[in-house]
Amino acid sequence: MKKLLLVIVCSLNFSVFFNQNVFAEYDVNSESLVFSEFEYLSGRVTDLLEEGEEEIFGDKKFYQVFEVSLKNGDSFISGAGDWSLGTRDQFVVVGDRVFVQYDGQQYRILDHFRLGPLFFLFLFFLLVIVVVGRRKGLFSLLGLILSIYLIVEWLIPGMLSGQNIVVVSVLGGSIISSLSLYLSHGISKQTTISLVSIILVLALTFMFSSLFVWWGKLFGLGTEQSFYIQLTTSQTLDLRGLFLGGLIIGTIGVLDDVTTTQVAVVQSLRMENSSLTVRQLFSRAMSVGRTHIASLVNTLALAYTGAALPLFLLFHIDQGQPWWITINSEFVAEEIVRTLCGSIALVLAVPISTYLAAMVLTRWPSKTLTVTACACVHKDE
Repeated sequence: MKKLLLVIVCSLNFSVFFNQNVFAEYDVNSESLVFSEFEYLSGRVTDLLEEGEEEIFGDKKFYQVFEVSLKNGDSFISGAGDWSLGTRDQFVVVGDRVFVQYDGQQYRILDHFRLGPLFFLFLFFLLVIVVVGRRKGLFSLLGLILSIYLIVEWLIPGMLSGQNIVVVSVLGGSIISSLSLYLSHGISKQTTISLVSIILVLALTFMFSSLFVWWGKLFGLGTEQSFYIQLTTSQTLDLRGLFLGGLIIGTIGVLDDVTTTQVAVVQSLRMENSSLTVRQLFSRAMSVGRTHIASLVNTLALAYTGAALPLFLLFHIDQGQPWWITINSEFVAEEIVRTLCGSIALVLAVPISTYLAAMVLTRWPSKTLTVTACACVHKDE
């Protein structure tokens, strides 16, 4: 039965993701995007010719002039102003790799080459997950890779095609949740309860987030990326919907942890004492859930604060306007709404998943509830 359920879930998910008729005009219109004809190459610094300081519009900048050799055999010397930096820490040394842009006439230094370190960091990440998590960690990685693939290949093109971004985000987020949950935790009643809880919380998150975004007159213009999106496409994208969609997608990952933990707590209590009623199970599991809430709220707030730390430094340095004017600005208000709405969603997920688990699991004999030890399909006892 569980194998059949797995086949049905996977079939439904893939039929939605790969059926181009789900959203009309699924394919991105290439004419709507602004592209430039450039060739991008990697090169290696072979000689340092000059370095020093210069003043540009009253600001002190450091610069370097160096020779770069490319894999195609060409070499060139960086032009004046190509490598103008804020600190000496950004200087290159002989042997460093850099990215180069070629427009058909001349080469231009773009940035340091970082793909090598990123690749080895990713390999280290895979190694840690597989060694510590073993088979379950491997299945979780598979779910993560599949989620990223579907976001890049389906979610983003669906948004760029002119469809309702919020609908695409909610539907895509729900499907991604089902795939990652069942891959990570296996097909079971407990996993299904977690999935239903996530979908319910996402629906509530959408409702109250939409209310405060509309009430606060937020338009999705609070980041530099919003302006870049407007510059690089001729289409008029719903930036407010993009903000809401990002909020919903960003909440899903933590909801997985919250719901599965609470369902596991209820499951353990039920296995220990099969005579507990729904109310007793809910009450006892919520004592653990409240501790979980305290750590989650703090974790989420610190995560957002850490990501926005340069912004906080800028506010501390710039004392030219009152603090309430700063908070009222859209780019700060958006971060506040994102943090608070995400925290509310996580807090609501605790009682919702706990109550659903208590209500459902009391209907099954406690001996049929087994702890899922791996991300595989278990046979019914």
